[in-house]
Amino acid sequence: MLVEAAVQRSGPGQHVPTVAGYGDGVGLPAATALVLVLLALVNLCNNRWLPRAYVVTSVVGSAGLLALARGAGLGWEDLGLGPGWVPRGLLWGGPPALALLVGLRVAVGRPGVSGRLRDDRVARSRGSVLYQVLVWVPLGTVLLEEVAFRGVLLGLLEPQVGTLWAVMLSALAFGLWHVLPTAAAARADTVVARALGGRGPGWAVVGGVLLTAAVGTGLAGLRLVAASLLAPALLHLASNSGGYLAAAAVRRPER
Repeated sequence: MLVEAAVQRSGPGQHVPTVAGYGDGVGLPAATALVLVLLALVNLCNNRWLPRAYVVTSVVGSAGLLALARGAGLGWEDLGLGPGWVPRGLLWGGPPALALLVGLRVAVGRPGVSGRLRDDRVARSRGSVLYQVLVWVPLGTVLLEEVAFRGVLLGLLEPQVGTLWAVMLSALAFGLWHVLPTAAAARADTVVARALGGRGPGWAVVGGVLLTAAVGTGLAGLRLVAASLLAPALLHLASNSGGYLAAAAVRRPER
């Protein structure tokens, strides 16, 4: 269900858009600003200040973002979490996620391709790999990023600027979200660093922002078509956890 915007008069000559159907709500521009501030703080915590608390920070941040969205008047449908969101998410997100996993499995078995999947950041022990794939990625990365960009931010922007601009702006924010992790990846022996051919982290950041913004556009489109946050989350999970497993397989983790 698309959000229907109402206009709440806050004073002479002033109009603050809010969402109809959920109390008076917080003004949508103010809620959007608060969401961006919270995302900036979470990004700094995860990449600079408290990287060891990555999962906890992400889960708490996701809860905070949902609380802000609900306080602004968004319904669960506006966040991709309305009735039927699970079956619709499985229907629209399951097939592409499965196709991606199959593609990664094939790539691991091809000598000319598997070497490009190598990533020196991948843990060697199987326990560590399983923790990354089953906890770190689903709860620390996918949950937060899907709630933030395809759920809350997209839902807040749509009644303010329309669907097209909401998709574009949320995708741009998703790209900028990856500035710090992309810069770190460019300094290590990763797929990103090898693709750049030693051209430095500056090129990596620019390329990373453009690439993840493009990915964010596709994921936002999938979220809207499916009317479910689960659909992009499944594809995102397949990409990140599947990619990690592929890199681990190339590296042959020890017990």
